[in-house]
This record gives sequence, C-alpha cells and structure tokens, in this order.
Amino acid sequence: FSKSLAPSIRISYVVLPAGLMEAFRSRLGFYGCTVPSFEQYTLARFLSQGHFEKHINRMRRFYQKRRNLVVEALSRCAAADKLTAHAVAKNSAYRVNDNGFTCTGLTGQHIEASAE
Repeated sequence: FSKSLAPSIRISYVVLPAGLMEAFRSRLGFYGCTVPSFEQYTLARFLSQGHFEKHINRMRRFYQKRRNLVVEALSRCAAADKLTAHAVAKNSAYRVNDNGFTCTGLTGQHIEASAE
C-alpha cells in the first residue's frame, strides 16, 4: 500500500494457496506483526467501505489524462511519425526512431500544469 496510497503506510500482505500455508508458517511464522492494530483496522475499514477502489480509479484517470497530454504534445513535434508510445501503469515509455529528434516547448512543468 505504500506505492498505491502513501509512502508512510507500511502494510503489506501475502496471498498463498492453502497448500503453502503450513510451509510458510513453519519457515516464516516467527516474524511478528510490526504494524500497529490501529493502522490495520483503519486500512481494513478504508478497503471495506470502497474508498481504496475509488482512489485507484481516480489515480488511473489522472495518469491517463497526463499521458494523453504528453502524447498530444509529442504528436506536434517534427518527428512525430517516428514516435512510439507504450503505457505501463502510471509510467509511459517513448521511443524515438530518429537520432535528430527535437521537440521544443515540452517541459515537465508544462505537463504538470496541463494535467491539473
């Protein structure tokens, strides 16, 4: 949850098939839970009330809009026909198949301001 909600939330979980539970308990069962009960309860309530799903959907729309702005801005560049965009989660990779590629007027601040 530290990547999807906030870096300060240090709660994680393991999903195992029933057949691996005994091996997990025997080999790693000595690890104690270091997360306070209050934080666990708060996160459980946040999840059960659907807030996490709403948050994920809101972030997905935000990053999709940001990606679309970048692709739109890059499409106006001189070498746009040589540009390939690949979206992966909230990150995007752009490959330019031209060593002489230049695009002016596209900065991180421009993308940040347009996305808001």
